[in-house]
Amino acid sequence: MAEISKSGFYQDDRGQPFIVTQGLSGYTLVDKKKILFRLFLHPIFLSRVTAVAVKIKYIGTDIPDTTILVPFSDLVIENSIPNGPSVGIIFQGNVFANASIRYFVQFNVLGENGLNLATFVMSNLKFHKSGRLRILAKTVQSITRTAPWGNKIESNIFWLADLVDSMIRFGAMLPVSDGVTFGSNAPAHRGLAYWVGESIDAWPQVCPEGDPPSEPDKEFPNFLVCPKEEMKEYILEEAKNWNSQPGVVKVDTTFLWRHRDITKLPTPERSGGNASYDVPRERRFATAVGGLQDNFETTASLLAQEVAHNFGAVSRQSPYSDGGAHSTIVDILDPLAFDFVRLRPYYPSEHPVADVMGVAWGRGRDLTLYNDYDWEHLRQRLVQTSAIAPEAEDETARKKKLVEEVQTPLAELQKIQVESHKSALYPKPGFQWNWTSIGFQCLKEDKEKGDSSGLAPSAKKMLSALREQDVKEIYVPIDGKPLTVVINRTPRMTCNLDGMDSGGLP
Repeated sequence: MAEISKSGFYQDDRGQPFIVTQGLSGYTLVDKKKILFRLFLHPIFLSRVTAVAVKIKYIGTDIPDTTILVPFSDLVIENSIPNGPSVGIIFQGNVFANASIRYFVQFNVLGENGLNLATFVMSNLKFHKSGRLRILAKTVQSITRTAPWGNKIESNIFWLADLVDSMIRFGAMLPVSDGVTFGSNAPAHRGLAYWVGESIDAWPQVCPEGDPPSEPDKEFPNFLVCPKEEMKEYILEEAKNWNSQPGVVKVDTTFLWRHRDITKLPTPERSGGNASYDVPRERRFATAVGGLQDNFETTASLLAQEVAHNFGAVSRQSPYSDGGAHSTIVDILDPLAFDFVRLRPYYPSEHPVADVMGVAWGRGRDLTLYNDYDWEHLRQRLVQTSAIAPEAEDETARKKKLVEEVQTPLAELQKIQVESHKSALYPKPGFQWNWTSIGFQCLKEDKEKGDSSGLAPSAKKMLSALREQDVKEIYVPIDGKPLTVVINRTPRMTCNLDGMDSGGLP
């Protein structure tokens, strides 16, 4: 079949429909970022699913194939249109960790007794390089004076909680690799890192250069404030200091923010933001007055819009440009859109998803996304921003690095040699191995069905099905250990060894 390099709806060579997505249809697929595969099945088949065997081949390399057996509890089952009837799998980004590899992916959907219900083949899956972003977050406080309207602005613990949630959402919205890290020494492979810098006095009695405030505030002319350019330099000073130090993570942009003042009279303060547009690293800054507004949390959406301005979004080349720096799109009507924070489809919902670069950013943290053009624009700019001078390496070193990227996330997984399973499914007197909704589990032996193999019928049939597919080695959860390369959106049930299988199949 043709190359798959964007999120969207596809059909394999047999005409079977499926979805590959990292959030919104049209998004360029990026490596190292969470991805959902959704396989559409007839409702009769969907009700019989017990597992999916996923085989991954690394085209054009000598890397051995990887086969992963995903149990029922790790599957994303949707029964209603437009996202169902389907069975889905959400993989961590480290499963597809290198954009230089093309991937062949085969899904065998298995039912009761190991019956193969359907086979989906994606023969040419292509990813592009993901970027990364480092943010210095600074809070605004009125330390020496009140706000122009007379109130004292002071941060509290809820500001920090909102910042954490907003960064998690922002990381999911961006075309960056998985991982949101707090701290200035974040690993290079983490997509988004942030740390909290020094607080800024929004309305100081003495300006940064030592003079008293001299410019009238726009809304309150009788209240004098420090010159705008002087305050901007003051805001950027800490990032400059960080970037002047050798051997530390560089600051890509400074984010200055606070919660809006809901006690401002005669009407509460409204959320809003501002940012430098498409400037060099040392001049990048974004400001926001966020928090809860009209029942929507707005800090994350303001963060997303204003930081995107730092990197030239919305560009004049965008088909959605309004001629300024914003998008003409209001609602993003993609029925296949998926939320990788709440792990559920965006639709149906009470409110449609809005373009975060448009006028409807106020729908807030959980109902805004970048459109497909801005996603790719930001990907290219963030890859450029995060580029590190390549190390000189020969072909042998390059191949070794590829192997390490593929095998590292698999190292902590349990695996079974299908023809010699007893090394993993070891015999234990009075117990036998069962195939359950959370993988292979050792439960009390059923005296009527037990035999010397130590395998219950469910386990025998699953292993037999794998042999029929010519699987030699397979990664699979054993005795409750989670399958860490797959994201489970439901609480994992546990079993006990008294014979009660609380993780059993429905």
